[in-house]
Amino acid sequence: MSQTTTANSAIQSGNITKCLIKSVREDGKEADVSQGIVDFNYYESILDNTYRFYIAIVDTGQQGLTVLRELRLSGFEKVDLCFEDNKGEKLRFENENALWVSQITNIMSSTENTTYCLDLVSKEYLANDLCKTEVYTRYDGEISDSVQGILSRYLQTEKGYEGDKTKNHYNFIGQGKKPLKLCTELAKMAISEEAENSAGYFFYMTYDGFRFKSADILFKQEPKKKYIYNDTTGLPDGYDEKVLEFTANSTIDVKRNLMTGTYGSRVETYNPQNDEYNDEAQEVANEDQDPYGGMDLPQIGEEFKEKFGEISRRFFRKLDIGELPSGDIDDQLEKAIEENIKATDVFAQAAMRYNKIFTNQLTITIAGDLSLRAGDVIKVDFPQQSTEEIQRPDEEMSGFYMISDICYHMEPDSSLTKMNLVRDSFGRATDT
Repeated sequence: MSQTTTANSAIQSGNITKCLIKSVREDGKEADVSQGIVDFNYYESILDNTYRFYIAIVDTGQQGLTVLRELRLSGFEKVDLCFEDNKGEKLRFENENALWVSQITNIMSSTENTTYCLDLVSKEYLANDLCKTEVYTRYDGEISDSVQGILSRYLQTEKGYEGDKTKNHYNFIGQGKKPLKLCTELAKMAISEEAENSAGYFFYMTYDGFRFKSADILFKQEPKKKYIYNDTTGLPDGYDEKVLEFTANSTIDVKRNLMTGTYGSRVETYNPQNDEYNDEAQEVANEDQDPYGGMDLPQIGEEFKEKFGEISRRFFRKLDIGELPSGDIDDQLEKAIEENIKATDVFAQAAMRYNKIFTNQLTITIAGDLSLRAGDVIKVDFPQQSTEEIQRPDEEMSGFYMISDICYHMEPDSSLTKMNLVRDSFGRATDT
């Protein structure tokens, strides 16, 4: 169940200054279709390892030939794309940062024009599925360094990289896995050195490059911008923009939270070297983790906690021991009994962290803004529902959120930015 509220506001369109499609064939033909774009969408997500574009084109053709036929579009065409919002913020996808056609769909022709849709992706997205990018190399060291090395060696990316330093070392062989899939798996094993040894990372891509970020460090960022939803015509002091529309996810599912271990979880392990089962498994409960974005975490009923405990999910893991110890022969023999990665430190805490992040979700729409990225933190204030003349902030809904997904949408007469926002807590945090 959701609640949707809308506010009226003048919305101005942005501008697509270039959308140059270059033929993959030897003739080297190219065409700029920017004037024919009628629907434009740019997506980023902390749950996706690449950004994506979806554009719809109305093509009237030149000398009787549409771009679709003239360039004989079939996929793998290179696209230089430049666009801007009405605030002067510009994004350029050109040269090494150019896009590539991955899908051509919804082709419809008439006597006057042809309409079709293009899915555009990064070079890394397509390169990831080629055989020469399969990872077989052995890596030994900090997980954050391994991720950066995989991207550089196998995807040959020139995009920027920003990663939070990891505490735990992990020795592994790629086993023929695709680079982006492997980096996503490594994110689930990473423990932050900076954020009080907290597990739970995200691997994703924004306009600025690849990101390998601790969930807790992301939430500790200063808010990039501040927004308000209200019924007044003007923008109050201290805010960057008004919220045009919001949808608050009001679904509370205790059963799901219990099944996923949101309130508390337990890791039980098996040692294949000595055939030993660990009865002293590590437990992680709500009070062991800090809330971000607000004051209170979702809580299990006190009566249930006292009588039955708050651990509702058990994870079973086979210990990774002695498989790939580093160093010379003496070092390898000594390390053969050590865990390659400490399951009790990682898996229960990471699972809880991922589940908690999506405890509170909110979708907002603002006027088109290209300065925001997936993973940014923003502050949003909402008024209480009240008959009073003075609108006070809603103490539970207002506060700090992280952008989990963002879409910049443009039509000929308007541009909007739509964001899915997440946080793990209830209540309004104080300003810093």
